[in-house]
Amino acid sequence: MSGLDELTREELIALVLKLHETVELQAKRIIELEAMVQAAAERISALEEELSKFGGSKPKPAWVKSNAPNEEKGPRKKRAQSFRVFLFPSLPLHPLDILLFPTYTY
Repeated sequence: MSGLDELTREELIALVLKLHETVELQAKRIIELEAMVQAAAERISALEEELSKFGGSKPKPAWVKSNAPNEEKGPRKKRAQSFRVFLFPSLPLHPLDILLFPTYTY
């Protein structure tokens, strides 16, 4: 099966002792890690308490816009006269004129 059937009694005892040592080392490491986690949790709670004393955050600079909702704006005013781009036939046409104003009759 797993190869343990072919081992002698002495080899099995040595294997069990080695596994026992490994388990003991892992248990010691777990205790150390739990102590580290506890110390970190205490440090975090101390920092959170210190932060709560100051109100949580610094005041914002004057140039920062507030997050106030935008006010409702009314409809835009219509122009009295429509806006129109005038091109003069006496001036030479530039290729961009044709691209920018394709509906204009030259």
